[in-house]
Amino acid sequence: MKSLSVKRVAHVLPDMMPFLSGTFARLILRHFPDVTFFLQSYYTQGSEQTAREQNQAWLKDVPNYCTCLPFPFWRQVQAKLPRCVCSFFAVFTPDRSIYSLIQLLLGPRKIIFHGYALNFASLLLLRLCGKQMSLIYWGGEVKGRGKPSDIILKWQYCCYQTIFVLMSPEIKYFKALGCRKVELLPYPCRRTAMDSFDEAVFDTAQANRSVLLGNSVHHREEYREVLDQFTPSEWSRVTCMLNYGREDEVAQTQDFITHYQALYKDVFYPWTTMLPYDDYLKEIAQYPFYVYAGRLQGGLGAIYASIRQGKTLFLRGNNLAWVRELGCVAHDIDQITDWSYDNLKRLQLTKEQALANWYALYEAFSTRFSEENWARRLSE
Repeated sequence: MKSLSVKRVAHVLPDMMPFLSGTFARLILRHFPDVTFFLQSYYTQGSEQTAREQNQAWLKDVPNYCTCLPFPFWRQVQAKLPRCVCSFFAVFTPDRSIYSLIQLLLGPRKIIFHGYALNFASLLLLRLCGKQMSLIYWGGEVKGRGKPSDIILKWQYCCYQTIFVLMSPEIKYFKALGCRKVELLPYPCRRTAMDSFDEAVFDTAQANRSVLLGNSVHHREEYREVLDQFTPSEWSRVTCMLNYGREDEVAQTQDFITHYQALYKDVFYPWTTMLPYDDYLKEIAQYPFYVYAGRLQGGLGAIYASIRQGKTLFLRGNNLAWVRELGCVAHDIDQITDWSYDNLKRLQLTKEQALANWYALYEAFSTRFSEENWARRLSE
């Protein structure tokens, strides 16, 4: 396959999840070795140093990337302005030198954004410079807050030549805005992660009285909804994934942890660290149940890994619709009235069902959503 030249394309990745950005950067490099990467900042004041340290760790072997963080003075302005005003006027600017912004503005004509849409001012600036922009959207409902917000939002997303979504239930959000071209393009799974059903992990986890709640600090309220229905004494371990998200709400997250540690004692485990991929798979291997109570897309990596390991999934909303569209069995959280361990055990997948789930996922990602097809679509 012909590689895209650095003169023709740049990839902009969000720095709020350096593990994911690093993973996708390596995926892109396998097919397009000459691209330039930019990291768009979503960090709040006081966490820029953490962002730098994490990105240096996860992207140390990724060439040609520039870090884009807001100037400190803009942080001070943001603190004094309403959030809706900030979204209209904020632009991402480089932390180390003006060179990286100039390189993005004057260099690659084609820019692919991963994650979320740029703000109004940034898009306007890039449009004026004649950029051809596409967006690989990482999930969430897209809607305005009434006029004029709806008008700005529609213009914002219609700036992109193509919007790629990771699951089909999200296509409707962009169609409603009148976007010209919206396509389904899930990130491909690692071949090694899909090639086989992890039968040993399935057998070992079946007897564990443990449950994993996903997938980030963004879902504290959904965690509460589930945790308040569990009986702590029925479980040996209840884990909440809290290793990223809402970096500006550290105190609230700590209050959440303190509350449930007091309620659950040693049973409650807050997962607050980012792990290398192989260690991540080992960590989640011990849980027979995975619960994701968010209604919008999120945590697809954890869901796919859980299917490969034979976990019983409890989902709702877009995630549930997408997993079932792939041909996998998953339980609807909104239909569960009894959250006792005995009832969840009764709903646990048999080995035959778990194998069927893995095979449905394997078929999808070895044909329609293969890495080769993914690269081909981006090079069109």
